[in-house]
Amino acid sequence: MQNIVRKEKSMNGNRKLRKLLILQSFVPLMFLLLLKNCEFNLFNLVCKFFIRIWKHDFSAITIAITHEKFLLLIVVVGCLFWILKGILAMFQFRNVQNSNFIEGDKIVIKNYSSDAGLIFFTTFIVPLVLDDIGELRNSLVFIGLLTMIIALMHKTNLYYQNPVLTILGYKTFQFYFIEDNNSAGMNNELIGITYGKIDESKIIKYQLVADDVYLIYNKTQHPIH
Repeated sequence: MQNIVRKEKSMNGNRKLRKLLILQSFVPLMFLLLLKNCEFNLFNLVCKFFIRIWKHDFSAITIAITHEKFLLLIVVVGCLFWILKGILAMFQFRNVQNSNFIEGDKIVIKNYSSDAGLIFFTTFIVPLVLDDIGELRNSLVFIGLLTMIIALMHKTNLYYQNPVLTILGYKTFQFYFIEDNNSAGMNNELIGITYGKIDESKIIKYQLVADDVYLIYNKTQHPIH
């Protein structure tokens, strides 16, 4: 019966959870880009811009758009916006874990993954941080690369390697359900995300994120920490 429920849930998964995990994944990238590109002079220019607008001097708009620092300002604002959305996503991620769990299964953990966040960081974040996005052509290339990576994360389960989860203390592991204790089930690559430690001898509760990625806790374990 539980196996049928899992199959029905796997048709869609939890799209909100997946989007939150993808959004969180790039918060370290945006933070590093902000540190790399933020200049004190930008804040001075922004203040001057709004002062002129306040005085109804709308020529400031044309001056701002053609200013050599305009693109850099867009980058800084974009990074700040993403970081704020990412922080909000962290709280939403915690709230999502308060309900919608399915209970009644047991699992067998194959192994814990200790380097998933590090692999994501070195593969996707470090190369993008090294890009110089202060020029229009480089910015367009950066946006194109970031868009393709996010598209890949939507189509695959790369989002479970989220480095922010690793920083916050979450763990990922490969497992299978005891109910699927056959050659097909044991060879099925299921990914679990949890906070703390799973006791395999006890009943678990889970939410399907998508693509065979599950948010898992023991039945009596409270997910919010």
